[in-house]
Amino acid sequence: MKDHIHIFLIKYPTISEAELAQKLKNNSSRWLKTHLKNNNFGWQNSYGIFSYGHSQIDAVNEYINNQQTHHKKYLFKEEYTKLLKLWFYYHFSG
Repeated sequence: MKDHIHIFLIKYPTISEAELAQKLKNNSSRWLKTHLKNNNFGWQNSYGIFSYGHSQIDAVNEYINNQQTHHKKYLFKEEYTKLLKLWFYYHFSG
């Protein structure tokens, strides 16, 4: 996708989400600049991290593999806003 990326990985409890994002951004930027000579690449400051249960692994993999088709129907910004609203409702509704 031209404006975002989905990465599905196992995060060990000894690393925080912020540290994971920082390491991922730093290492991928360094690799791109070295191997592709892409000096214009840069990550945005923000990121989103969502967790999934073991029973959802196949569905998440399918979503990521088909994201190009999926985003023809739903713009990234619309979908991300919907996910944030669902997360907020789940965590803060009575």
